[in-house]
Amino acid sequence: MTAPSTIFIDIDGTILKQLPSLYDIAINHKEQYVLPGVIEKFEHWKNCGHCIVITTSRPESLRKITEEQLSSLGIIFDQILFGLPHGERVVVNNSKNSYYGEYCSNPELEDPLIEKYYYQTARAFTVKKDAGITDVNIDEPVFSFIQKIE
Repeated sequence: MTAPSTIFIDIDGTILKQLPSLYDIAINHKEQYVLPGVIEKFEHWKNCGHCIVITTSRPESLRKITEEQLSSLGIIFDQILFGLPHGERVVVNNSKNSYYGEYCSNPELEDPLIEKYYYQTARAFTVKKDAGITDVNIDEPVFSFIQKIE
């Protein structure tokens, strides 16, 4: 079994249809709609025990409007980070031990004859603006082995 993931996902253009400006978000936020695949993916991710962290460049002053909007649209999440820069998002994480691709929280219990590897623990999906997240599949394991453990 793999350990639950932390999923960082943007709001505007990824979860919800992107509006032209912050003014539109503040005043016309009811015109925004959920993009394809969002509700289904979020429900699946939560049922699998994943943590969903929404990221946004929206200012903290739009927190109340944003939380009400997401709630009214049926979007479930764990946290929201506001006021992020408009630039790219970068995730840096340490590698984990792997036994034939399986996550192991206690290496002492594993067979010492099985080859051990460190594997990559961060990945990214870039989706086209306003296209939705139907094609995002975090359930498919992607093991990029970094090095063999001696």
